[in-house]
Amino acid sequence: MDRPRIARAAVVIMLGNLVTSALGFVRQFVTARYFGAGSASDAWFAAYTVPQMFYDLVIGGAISAALIPSFTRLFDSNRPDFWRTVGSIFVLAALVLLFLVGVLEIAAHPLMLAIASGFAVKDRGATLNLSVRLVRVILPTLFFWGLSAVSLACLYSIGRRIAASFATACFHLGIIVAAVILASPLGIIALPIGAVAGAASQFLVQVPSLIRARRDFPAVVRPVINLRDPAVLKILLLYGPVAIGIMVSIAGQIADINLKSHLSIHGGLSDMQYATTLIQFPVGIIVAALGLAVLPLISSDAAAGRMEDLKDKLGLGFRLVLLLMIPSAIGFLVLGQPIVALLFQHGRFTHISTVHTTSAILGYAPQLPFIGIDQLLIFAFYARHNTVTPMLAGVIGVVVYVGLALLLIGPLAIFGLAIANTVQIAFHACMLAILLLREVGLMAGRRLLVTGAKVIAGSLIMGLVVRFAATWIGEIGTGRVDRLAVVIVPLVVGVAVYALLMNLLRVEEVGLVRTALARRLMGPKLQPE
Repeated sequence: MDRPRIARAAVVIMLGNLVTSALGFVRQFVTARYFGAGSASDAWFAAYTVPQMFYDLVIGGAISAALIPSFTRLFDSNRPDFWRTVGSIFVLAALVLLFLVGVLEIAAHPLMLAIASGFAVKDRGATLNLSVRLVRVILPTLFFWGLSAVSLACLYSIGRRIAASFATACFHLGIIVAAVILASPLGIIALPIGAVAGAASQFLVQVPSLIRARRDFPAVVRPVINLRDPAVLKILLLYGPVAIGIMVSIAGQIADINLKSHLSIHGGLSDMQYATTLIQFPVGIIVAALGLAVLPLISSDAAAGRMEDLKDKLGLGFRLVLLLMIPSAIGFLVLGQPIVALLFQHGRFTHISTVHTTSAILGYAPQLPFIGIDQLLIFAFYARHNTVTPMLAGVIGVVVYVGLALLLIGPLAIFGLAIANTVQIAFHACMLAILLLREVGLMAGRRLLVTGAKVIAGSLIMGLVVRFAATWIGEIGTGRVDRLAVVIVPLVVGVAVYALLMNLLRVEEVGLVRTALARRLMGPKLQPE
């Protein structure tokens, strides 16, 4: 049974993601402090989505869909072919990304006009022109992100997780340092400069682990493109449907940014981005860790035809998602406003921005458990080399979002857009669950229901306790110390109450996480880096 292995791998990745997400918070804190929520920050967040969208299209989506499953199978069966394929993918990714960066630099103005058309009618187009300048500076991050992604897929496939898990922290550090040092002389331009420096370091910190891995698993390889290599062709074929799905997703993102750029609320796009950062904190720590821990193992099971083992590992992943994400959602619903005030309401970030950001959090929070389930379901299809089904489901999900967003943006503004996104993710997860069950059959459904019922009951009780504690402390004062206490004390109490309830209810997965964490932090090294 690979349950301890999954838990240990997830804990390693989770620790790396915890550091990365914490620095992501610091990054947004610094951004909010120096630039607040206004035209300049709106232009920055819109520009930032450009390299992110094209990264997802060219290489990001391939990590879980094609690279890790294919690399894992090759590493298990043929080490020389594995390294030969990795070299080919590195060169191919570098050439494609360099070409794409050049094209996007030339097309920056019409691209930003298409992405954020609302900027063209605000302050005589000044916000649009600023976003064009920012996107031209930040575009080289796309090249470094791509090389980092191939490195990450290679390292995860061979069990070398530490460097890959902590690498993204370097990206956030680059923006933080640049904002603190360069915000005064350069203004908002400091952020894309820091992004480029951070993305370059994100790749470079993984290079030593790649070199050590090549020394431990030697093979004579030349880094050349070989499109006739069956493994490379397989990766490209697997990624084809994913690329189509990501194109649809990009269309959805463009529609989303356009809707946000037309919000009558000043700095509304920035407010929603700050809320997204908070919601992504547990997603980055928990969901990404579980997905990257489970995917190589279920890929091996799928390749060997061990469907029962695959379903067992997937079922465990679902239960861990419920255990960790449902209380996270409740926590945001109860403590959203004090968390936003504590983290962001400084410098140029005003109280009205706190109100708008909190409104977005209330709409986003219920999606947390669905995000976790959805990602594991997508990985299950990818492990079985089925990239078509998630792509088709993604197309339908985008249609659902755009339709709901158009209906809700008028009466509900920011909250309406957040609710539309939550409905989209929940619908997508339910659709994939039904389709996967039709393919592989039931996956210990009774155990999932029992764990889910215990987690929901414990989370609701925890939420009531946290609400009471926050209300009681909030009546004491409104100073900085009180603002810190109204978040920290209820959180600590809530975690303690929830942990106690899960132990009293004998939730099995709590023991797995506790044992894996103890072994990683205090025990001997049980697996290669």
